[in-house]
Amino acid sequence: MLLPSIRPSLIRDRLERVIRELAAAKEYDKIQKIIQQLCNDFAYAVHQPHARNGGLIGLAAAAIALGPVSGNQVVPVNAAHQSTQDLARYLAEIVPPVLACFTDQDARVRYYACESMYNIAKVAKGEVLPYFNDIFDALCKVSQDLHFPHYFLT
Repeated sequence: MLLPSIRPSLIRDRLERVIRELAAAKEYDKIQKIIQQLCNDFAYAVHQPHARNGGLIGLAAAAIALGPVSGNQVVPVNAAHQSTQDLARYLAEIVPPVLACFTDQDARVRYYACESMYNIAKVAKGEVLPYFNDIFDALCKVSQDLHFPHYFLT
């Protein structure tokens, strides 16, 4: 039986919406379970590069959902501060699997790790600074990788 093809952007958007709704309802334990599942079942999936890619995209989507609201919406200062705190609460679980994928055998997984880390850092802003040394080290190593397609970095 073939499963219907679902665009990854639809899944990512749905995941963002679910996590935003859970954060608004202060359902932090449910968000925790989603992030743990993204890490354990996807980002750390052995011998499944597509699952790791999906996990990385999902972790970035979770970070975006927990970060400050973007777009043309006006957000009160205290609400923006609260959403940054929501993201900071989960960074210790989101960042390590992304950094682990920087050394993956599959070049696509390494690319998605770079892309995900960029999106996470973009919304986390100063909250990601405790991970700066690890992120910088991982980026230096991946930039020196002869097998990593350098057109991904441009």
